[in-house]
Amino acid sequence: MVLKERGHFDTLHEQKAGKFILVNPANSVYPEGIGKSSEKPWLVEQMQSGKSREQIDAEISGKSIVELHGMIETFGRKTNKITNTLNRNRLGMLETSVEYTKDNGFNARMNEIQQHVDTIFKKMNVGLTGKPTISWRADHAASVCRMGNQEADSVVDPNLRIHGVDNLYVCSNATMPSIGAINPTLTLTALSLRLGDHLSRSALGE
Repeated sequence: MVLKERGHFDTLHEQKAGKFILVNPANSVYPEGIGKSSEKPWLVEQMQSGKSREQIDAEISGKSIVELHGMIETFGRKTNKITNTLNRNRLGMLETSVEYTKDNGFNARMNEIQQHVDTIFKKMNVGLTGKPTISWRADHAASVCRMGNQEADSVVDPNLRIHGVDNLYVCSNATMPSIGAINPTLTLTALSLRLGDHLSRSALGE
């Protein structure tokens, strides 16, 4: 049922408005009244603690708490930027500061998504235990070296070459004009293979 509902999220309308995905993290299911105590899945935690099958069955029967996390695509804006800070992370590398603003239609889009979630909850006959919250995170920074045909509104051309420079290419999330709701690695891999083919052809004079 949930998968059928989720299929609706991938329509052209949903894509234009900003794709989103609902996920259920492994550590977010636990019996009501017990609460999440660690980053481990509750069942794994119980098994590793040495509890018997009977003890776990007794605790897991009844109502459970399930967390749903939603991830949404935010479109690139020229005012968004990434800069280095003076702080260093545990690897000794300079940390980055991500500055971005909401799209004009962001609040309306969030209301649409909440309606989808409400529909799912009604079909599952479940309800909220707390008020939904928004976490402003930038897990997959992108679009600061946008790909495009015109130098006026992009940094690299469709072959990832920086406009006006003969032999300088950028291959990263930075070249994506916008980014999906989650995990851009597969898209970046495809761009890398495509760039490799382009450079090989260029080297051969094709």
